[in-house]
Amino acid sequence: MEMRKALKNKWFWGMLLLGCVCGFFSFLYRYSVYLDWQREAGILAEMIDSPYDPDVQANILANSWIGGEVFSLGFALFFFLFPLMATVPYAWSYIQEKRVGYLALVCANASKKGYYCAKAAAVFMGGGLVLAVPQLLNAMLVSAVIPNLVPDSLSLSVASFQESMWSGIFFTKPGVFLLLYIALDFVFGGLIALAAYGAGFFIRSQAAAMVLPFGIFLAFRQWSQADHMLAFEVSPFYFLHAMPVVGPVNGMIVAAFAFGLACVGFLGLWKGCRDEVL
Repeated sequence: MEMRKALKNKWFWGMLLLGCVCGFFSFLYRYSVYLDWQREAGILAEMIDSPYDPDVQANILANSWIGGEVFSLGFALFFFLFPLMATVPYAWSYIQEKRVGYLALVCANASKKGYYCAKAAAVFMGGGLVLAVPQLLNAMLVSAVIPNLVPDSLSLSVASFQESMWSGIFFTKPGVFLLLYIALDFVFGGLIALAAYGAGFFIRSQAAAMVLPFGIFLAFRQWSQADHMLAFEVSPFYFLHAMPVVGPVNGMIVAAFAFGLACVGFLGLWKGCRDEVL
């Protein structure tokens, strides 16, 4: 029942549509760039007999899907709004149901722990799908028109770092790398929503609980931009984008963020199971 409520409400579909629109605009931008490059390459091929065009690496799937490019409006909106997109679908439901009295009715007739855990699973799924599905659809559109060539580590058009997380996979199996990042963003979308859900057990304000992850991410984004001596990226706005935006990505930092979000969510569940239903 909770999963049905999470995946059939208007907020979930609204955020999913917003993500897909961002992905589609990113695709349109990259497709137009690819067509322009093809026209220019055709003209140059008639003028110069060259066996290799270095600009080929500028138009491959790895740096053309929304997780690889950094220039379109779709990319900018998606990777700035994603903390809110993950919480809006269903993270608000606990506070609202408690306010209207639905929570007391359910817990009087069913297991309180079962209700909280079912809602946590639904919240996680809603947040994860809102981030993963638009990226997957964008990657499918881009891969239909732009080739999935293996990135050349010596090319100036491939803005990645050898020391970044999963770089070995990126420079050998870019398709697998793409799927890994979509899966990572699915997990983070779910954990962001779960953290907002857990915060609802401590915060009475529905709006405050929903924007809490976004505010924390903004603080780390400011730190990332202000401290130029950082060895690795600390902002989720940047390290959840498959192609490094500022600095290389460290797996331990990513795992630490995931652990922190999970802790907030599960602390809320623990508090809810201990508290009496009002």
